[in-house]
Amino acid sequence: MVKENILITGATGFLGSHLALSFASANLYIARRMHSESGDWRIASLTNVKTIDLDQLRKGTLRTTLNGESIPVFDCVYHLATSGNQYGMYETNNLVDGTISLTMDIVSFCHWNKSKKLIIAGSSAEYGDHGKIKLSESIKLKPDSIYGASKVSAVLMGLTFAKFLEVNVNVARFFTVYGPADKPYNVIPSMIQAIYTDVPFDLTQGEQIRDFIYIDDVIEALHQMKISNLQPGQIINIGTGKGNSLREVGKYLLDFSKANPSVFRWGVRPYRDNESMEMICDVKKSSTLLKWKAQTSIEDGLRQTYYWYEKLFGGILCSKV
Repeated sequence: MVKENILITGATGFLGSHLALSFASANLYIARRMHSESGDWRIASLTNVKTIDLDQLRKGTLRTTLNGESIPVFDCVYHLATSGNQYGMYETNNLVDGTISLTMDIVSFCHWNKSKKLIIAGSSAEYGDHGKIKLSESIKLKPDSIYGASKVSAVLMGLTFAKFLEVNVNVARFFTVYGPADKPYNVIPSMIQAIYTDVPFDLTQGEQIRDFIYIDDVIEALHQMKISNLQPGQIINIGTGKGNSLREVGKYLLDFSKANPSVFRWGVRPYRDNESMEMICDVKKSSTLLKWKAQTSIEDGLRQTYYWYEKLFGGILCSKV
């Protein structure tokens, strides 16, 4: 059986590392900046992965891997790298370059490479606040964060450029992905760390409702997008279609850990300005076009996440403080 050639940008990040590990038996390539070692621990178990210089790719000078091997035609390119996050502070030039311009460069590379398919990572942050209705791919985009606006720009410009260059591209628009090896400053890892260390964690009232989707389900959706015969330019929501409040997430974590509920200090922090209080995915398109739906319940996903972090923190801290 001929192995597929797969290229991933952002392969040392939370989502990208899980995807890379799922392609351990493929001819796997990752594109990265050479001066960055952030997140290497996430893919340390991979062997035979081939690395290409992202800066050379962007300049159009890429001809070989770092080991001098020829660059193959890729069966699928997953562009997951981005700059910033929905709630962080931003340096505008870096955000534009690392999200919008980078996407354009990836599209250009796929045209040069004659890649068979390109899948770009979108974000539910593109939607903004639409009240209590489920968010479908056809709804008006009105992001309420700089990050969301940058993702809107990257997706729209990427799709337009890809159409001009005849690159077969689709967009996976992710809702709130969680699971093992997430960014440590994200809310669920922060809550678990607070439980494990008994250090109180300040939160809002926790009434925000989000469509939390477990990482394993997201990876399966990305595989389905690769093999599905989608029309170029399709944008597909990747979520569960169900919502849970942050308070509910906290309750599940407390149930697993038997921790003192006072470790979560609800209501200490204010809500963000213009914060969307409910964001739930409309899953009709993913169900119809991908024949896929999320399989992991919020309780099971949080349980698996909690025990992964408990093992991690146990190794770091040796014993609970």
